[in-house]
Amino acid sequence: HVLESKPYQFLTSHFAKTKIRFKGPKPAVYYKIKQPVEFYVSAMPLVNYYTITPNETDANYVHGITVNDGGRIGIYAQAGLRFSLSDRMKLLTGLSFSSSSQLISYQVRTDSIVSQASDSQATNVSFAEEAKEYKLKANYVGAKVDYQYILLKGPSITHHITLGIEGAINLNDTKMATSFVNIGYGLSRQIGDNVHFFVEPTWSYALFSQSDANALLLVKPNKIGFNLGLTVKL
Repeated sequence: HVLESKPYQFLTSHFAKTKIRFKGPKPAVYYKIKQPVEFYVSAMPLVNYYTITPNETDANYVHGITVNDGGRIGIYAQAGLRFSLSDRMKLLTGLSFSSSSQLISYQVRTDSIVSQASDSQATNVSFAEEAKEYKLKANYVGAKVDYQYILLKGPSITHHITLGIEGAINLNDTKMATSFVNIGYGLSRQIGDNVHFFVEPTWSYALFSQSDANALLLVKPNKIGFNLGLTVKL
């Protein structure tokens, strides 16, 4: 009867509320490993091979095209940064320089008539022929973007493929711009704590043709090379 005579608020002030404390494991904190940026530099000898298309007109017939094999050799160098997009995918950006020269000879048959007396009884009539040369001197400076995919990462050797595009300007009198698609297959090996050495045979295909001063030849300066270089973690 004593408790019943007391108001509810009085009772609540004299009895403490039960407090339950639950101490569980601390939430796990995950740290994302920062992917390092790498610097790469490489150089390679290259062999030029050309896709040559005669630009014939009604007045000219181009034939007898020959390429001087001694001028096919050139050099190529590049440098830039490599970023890790994932464990297997890399993005490469950089600058390039290449130098090569080539001499292309060809014959042009025009619509002009040449007549020559062979003897007192006959005259030989033929179309006029002109011998011409196209001296292709190229010093290119370019910018490039490549995607690199790691195919196999072994204990000592890593295999990768590279696919990218490059835009370049000829520094010679022509100041002609062109673009290349670059494809490579490479092997790399660690030679220091933060240094890798790589070799990468590379094929570059020109997307646009160049023309000689006579506008009679359309030439694509494709190239094949053997890249040798270093990659250094920054």
